[in-house]
Amino acid sequence: STWRTDLCLLNRSGEIATAEVRYRSDNGTTGNQTVVLERGEQRALVDVVAGLGLTGSGSLQVVSDQPVLASSRTYNTGDDGTYGQLIDAVPVDSSASVGDTVWLPQLRQNGAFRTNIGVLNSSHLTARVHIRLFDGDGTELAAPRRTVAPMERIQLQEPLSRIAGRDDIDGGYATVTVESGGGIIVYASVVDNATNDPTTVPMKF
Repeated sequence: STWRTDLCLLNRSGEIATAEVRYRSDNGTTGNQTVVLERGEQRALVDVVAGLGLTGSGSLQVVSDQPVLASSRTYNTGDDGTYGQLIDAVPVDSSASVGDTVWLPQLRQNGAFRTNIGVLNSSHLTARVHIRLFDGDGTELAAPRRTVAPMERIQLQEPLSRIAGRDDIDGGYATVTVESGGGIIVYASVVDNATNDPTTVPMKF
């Protein structure tokens, strides 16, 4: 798969908005772009990472002086067109803090599907998270902990298989508890092995 991301910004305020788009790749490379939006204007930044002259996976942060709606679509291209997933922006005040537990339902790891789990630390403090993986009947399969540096994103590739050792999960789930730090945003991506079509699973409190 070759993934790319389109970022959409919608100025819902009654004023001109100046938004700064900040990209941080998983290897630490950064890039910025300033976007000025007229009242009520919506702007799509197609393949936003490539537009910054960068490559790789990472995270996007949008900082605006006016209320702006941000969403993105990460997608692949094939012979029959594109396929991908919508990923909504998460406001800072909707992230998980120390003591919070978030849930990721509908996870699958078998011959037809694979699941990845991502954890983003949107704060400027180092965070520690406790990830617990479960079968559909509630049996705990593994419980790794991870340290996430400030503004860092980590992605666990197929943890149900590579950490829990299971490739027969039709309906598992995961929880993530923030043990220290804050500003934590968690997601899962369930990918169809035949088509590489992904489904976003946002965190639930």
